[in-house]
Amino acid sequence: MSFIKRLNKKSFMNKIDLKDFIISKLEEKKAEEIKVFQTKNLNIAPYIIVANGRSMKNVSALADYISNEIKNKVGIKISLEGTRNSNWAVLDMQQAVLHIFHPEARTYYDVDSLFENQTSIATLAS
Repeated sequence: MSFIKRLNKKSFMNKIDLKDFIISKLEEKKAEEIKVFQTKNLNIAPYIIVANGRSMKNVSALADYISNEIKNKVGIKISLEGTRNSNWAVLDMQQAVLHIFHPEARTYYDVDSLFENQTSIATLAS
């Protein structure tokens, strides 16, 4: 039995930070250009996570997978937008907001620049 399965949902959040859980799932599924912003000075979630999928289908698959993992293993409510044939999916978990882009959409919308004045706490190479 895996470590995650042995934890109940309540103790899970005490052991593993939601941000770290999301990053580990993105890395597990080979998301690219993962960037984490700490948004202390904004009236939104404490963390904004931005990542790329390799195709529109991959963007949808990443969003669905992470949404299911969080619901099943963490047990928190998620607002999920843009998963079917989309170049941008957003998962809002209140403690963190995850944006998953097709690379061309990320360049076009330039979401990273919205948070450039915030603290970038992690940039993970793919």
